[in-house]
Amino acid sequence: MTAEPDEWFLRIYCSQSDRERGQTVYRRIIEAMQQLGFPGATVFLGCEGFGPHGRISSDATIDAMADLPVMLQAVASRDHIRAIAIELERFRASILITVAATSASRYESAGSA
Repeated sequence: MTAEPDEWFLRIYCSQSDRERGQTVYRRIIEAMQQLGFPGATVFLGCEGFGPHGRISSDATIDAMADLPVMLQAVASRDHIRAIAIELERFRASILITVAATSASRYESAGSA
């Protein structure tokens, strides 16, 4: 029997225009990750993409500028992944979550605290 990996690679996809309780969905997710003790997370703004609606949003189109794709990315423990999944179930926005086992190495500069 193979042991479960210690670290998991998490990606969460949403739209820049998605809102939850007056804030952007990606901001609410980042705040939830921070409160849950994730070691770190990054939000990426896409320049073009489409989702379940099938409409392409692009930074080349003026009217689509507020509806670009957004991806959040983190490496975390299985417990962190489960905790954020529970939080995301409460959201009303369309969110896609992908999780994959990974191995990660951490490097800190000599000046890091």
